Amino acid sequence: MKTHVACLTAMMCVAASCASVPGATPLAAPAASASAIADTGNEGWTVLVDFDNPPQMPVIAEHDTILNRLVGAHRHDRKECASEGPKTIATLQGGIEGAFTVVGAKETAYLVTTSSCDAPPGQDNDKHRLVVLAADKVIVEKEIPEHVLLAVKDLDADGDNEIVVVSGRKEDAAGSYSARVIDTEGAQFAEMFDFGELAWTKCAGNRKTLQSATILYRVKGASLEYKADKRQKPCP
Repeated sequence: MKTHVACLTAMMCVAASCASVPGATPLAAPAASASAIADTGNEGWTVLVDFDNPPQMPVIAEHDTILNRLVGAHRHDRKECASEGPKTIATLQGGIEGAFTVVGAKETAYLVTTSSCDAPPGQDNDKHRLVVLAADKVIVEKEIPEHVLLAVKDLDADGDNEIVVVSGRKEDAAGSYSARVIDTEGAQFAEMFDFGELAWTKCAGNRKTLQSATILYRVKGASLEYKADKRQKPCP
């Protein structure tokens, strides 16, 4: 596995300095190296995710069957809470197939979101879990703050995929979104890079602009480098 180095820039910048990757590096993640990079364009960089054109997730054919196995009896949304029955609301997102914990594995990555029928409406009490399944066996299960599994790719060409997840909160007046790259090699959860806030989608208060971003990566020697090209536009 390569080390991971960060380079965060805005599109209008000519150059940016890069810093070592923040965050934990448990077990499967090596310590990140630090370097300085002067970058005047996107030569050598590969787009990982464009927030304006996100990748399409597959339709999960056995949605309820998988949720019944992972969560138990559940409702699909708050509207169903009006009738007698289970009090857990559950949804399933992702359903990306590939190798996530070991080279050559046939696994599927999901993001499971649960909440309660008894929770006050409008409050964000959702719980999110990243789950990697091999057939019916749970290989990885980790609670995370992110609510969307956005993209999957083998960034470092080591035979198993890294995962991009995105977070945002219902009560956030700015509609801001943050993103991380995570890895589950060896059935261990590791944060590879935290991009922090990348986009805001609402014109609230005195804010006069919206922001979107494209996140990119490149291989440089034994390291992976990341950057975010952020772009703004006036509020409508």
